[in-house]
Amino acid sequence: MKFWCENELDGSNVVLSASSEDSEWPVENLQNEHRRKVFTTGDSNADEWITADFGAPVSFNSLIVFAHNLEQTDSNLYVQAHSSPSWGSPEVDEEVTWASGAIVHEFSATKTYQYARFKFTKNDAGETRSIGRIFFGMKQTFTDPDWNGYKVKKKDLTRLSWSVGHLPYANIKGKYREISIRVSGYEYTEKQQYDVLEDYSGIGKSMFLQVTDDGDFTEYIYGYLRDLNQHEVEGQDSESVWKTSIEFEEAV
Repeated sequence: MKFWCENELDGSNVVLSASSEDSEWPVENLQNEHRRKVFTTGDSNADEWITADFGAPVSFNSLIVFAHNLEQTDSNLYVQAHSSPSWGSPEVDEEVTWASGAIVHEFSATKTYQYARFKFTKNDAGETRSIGRIFFGMKQTFTDPDWNGYKVKKKDLTRLSWSVGHLPYANIKGKYREISIRVSGYEYTEKQQYDVLEDYSGIGKSMFLQVTDDGDFTEYIYGYLRDLNQHEVEGQDSESVWKTSIEFEEAV
């Protein structure tokens, strides 16, 4: 199980720039946790890029491009990083694989740089592309869950009202999922890792979750903790063994 929590792109000293942007949907929207407040490119150039100046070197091992409408026929998707804001020969220059929903690139080793860039080429210069969130930061890996303890409940924000004749009418809203994940058999060092994640995020701080990287639960889910975990000791060997239930809510 993986979490991506602390997004370096959201830092207070970060300066974002883009090759083009729609003035109503500027690049700074990428720092807004609401996935629907998107950044949108212009419609004049095929080559597009988003650059982050973090203000000082930061460490990251993952890139996530989420809530996007990049097309499979778009090309030249690359993530780059450099110690200066010049991009002729960046020290990091890795191709990124397109995917619908979430484009995820995990580096083979942790990178530490002040400047990073995501770039791509649209298949039609006259079109725009939109992105809801970009994540640069560290992946945190935990023990996979107990499969008989994985629960998903769909929720609907739509509210029904009734007319005088008791006919229903609806104010249609979004749908989301509440996810419960039971995990057991992890040691105290991993319990401390959970503590660090929870101390940073609390409840309501956005993050990404992937339940497992194979099988039926490989989706990257954007949301937040609904509650802080209660950790319980379930045994003792050479060190204590723990269990918990993670309560996660998808962001609409």
